[in-house]
Amino acid sequence: MNKTRGRSLLFTLAFLLSPYMWAQDLPMLHYSKEDGLPSNTIYGVYRDSNGFMWIGTDKGIARYNGLKFETLTTFDGVPDNEIFFFQEDYQRRLWIATYNGELCYYQNGIFHTAANTPLLRLPFKTSFTRNIMLEADSSITIVFFDKSRFLNIKDNRCKVYELKKTFNKDELEKIVYLKKTERNQYALYMIDSIAYIDSNCNRIKLSSGVNYESFRYVFSQGQKYLIKDRQVFDDNFKPIKNGNSTLPENTHIYTAYRDSGNLFVATNNGLYINGKLHLLEGNKISYVSQDLPGNYWLTTLNNGFFILANNLEERTFTNAYNGEAEYSYADEKNVFFTNNHNNVYQIKGDRAKCVFDLRAPLKTKRT
Repeated sequence: MNKTRGRSLLFTLAFLLSPYMWAQDLPMLHYSKEDGLPSNTIYGVYRDSNGFMWIGTDKGIARYNGLKFETLTTFDGVPDNEIFFFQEDYQRRLWIATYNGELCYYQNGIFHTAANTPLLRLPFKTSFTRNIMLEADSSITIVFFDKSRFLNIKDNRCKVYELKKTFNKDELEKIVYLKKTERNQYALYMIDSIAYIDSNCNRIKLSSGVNYESFRYVFSQGQKYLIKDRQVFDDNFKPIKNGNSTLPENTHIYTAYRDSGNLFVATNNGLYINGKLHLLEGNKISYVSQDLPGNYWLTTLNNGFFILANNLEERTFTNAYNGEAEYSYADEKNVFFTNNHNNVYQIKGDRAKCVFDLRAPLKTKRT
């Protein structure tokens, strides 16, 4: 791990988006395969109730205990090595989303699968796990890529909802999002309507005249969001205030996360904070979470993951420099950066000043 490289990287990226800048004492650390990760392709990270950080990669799980990474694969009992994300339920069972869709949770040092836990034995072949949602009634809902069925698990009971008994193929393809309401009822948000079903999958109500086309469901560390047109909405389809700044075209949002009034949006071209600050440009940020001290973990699909310290502070410098910032360097007390005129600027405290101006005449000493 190269702390100096990570620290310098943060300031380089921060200055590229003048006039916004993060506080100079804010470090960013970078972890990759060189630091013990099984892969640099990371789909998600999750903090469990014990404070462990669980990292899902395309080559198994990396679990971080605060000191080192431990790699867990099919050799250790995981049903698949391609791990997308995690979700802990009210019984502290850590559910693991896999590419092959086989059910699995970790509890008390054991990976529970269909091989050792009857609850997880299903009478059908699964497709990859799309969502694992924690419900208000202490149950979890598991949604697969195949929209024809989903599961609800509470305690040691597993209920299979066979939607193909009620909806035809075209209707199934229109399902955008679903959530549990009450009395084992579910609301299925479709492109042009909302269908409500009971525990036997009977359609009990249909609300038409609505439009949920192009919405996508995303989540991070238990938070639920919907995405449309490069904007972020809550799970009631209400726009999030800090997420209404339309991101650049060709931006794909992977997930979003809120903390202390800040909205973190993970995209295929870096991280956006409150729609205006752009960090880690060029990195595909796949997930955002926090460890126990509150530091932000930013996973990528191409470059391991980064840890951003939680003492976020934004400063504005008006007319601090001319041109465009190109390179920056930080020591313990100052930040130095150059612009496209090759001038050198210094940020110290709340002041920004030019310490070298290439256009100014050089002073020579007479001999």
